[in-house]
Amino acid sequence: MFSFTAAVFIVAFAPLWLRSVYESSQSLEGAERAYADGDRKAAIGGFAESIRWSGIGNWYAARAEARLRALIPSFDDQHKKYALESLRSALLVSRSPLRPFNPREGEIRELEQQLEALGARRTESYPKPEIYRIDYPRLIIIQTAFWGWIVSMFLFISRGFTSSGSVVVPEFKSRLRIALGFLVLWLTTLAL
Repeated sequence: MFSFTAAVFIVAFAPLWLRSVYESSQSLEGAERAYADGDRKAAIGGFAESIRWSGIGNWYAARAEARLRALIPSFDDQHKKYALESLRSALLVSRSPLRPFNPREGEIRELEQQLEALGARRTESYPKPEIYRIDYPRLIIIQTAFWGWIVSMFLFISRGFTSSGSVVVPEFKSRLRIALGFLVLWLTTLAL
């Protein structure tokens, strides 16, 4: 029973973790490119987006946070306010499902104090990080492939093996092909 439970857990959570790491890495890479091109506003937005994907084992989000914190002192006041508010916002909306509360409230209060020291008021409307264009057809294909993979893996595990643990060869092979097909489609559309 443990191996089935472990397999279901891995099948359910590994894709979510992989997606958060992938999205965070893409945002960090885009932020570094924008900073190299001299576009500080886009760089700040990219770093903040990467931080929003924070979760257990997501080293890209941690690197993005460290990089943004290191850059903040070098910014002029306008970009400094934008960076502090973006960092504050990213810490507030971090997408980690394993943290039911935000353990970083002290850091958030410190960022708010820094914002107030720069003359920003809580009622002031800070500019929001750049919103990226959403490619809905691609997003639909990605979601369909992802959930197809999840369902096909469940069927592969539940119908490819008997209750005693032996392999049902025809079911095993056909379900494995379908699951791998959805996995390849999902990963390919993510990479595009």
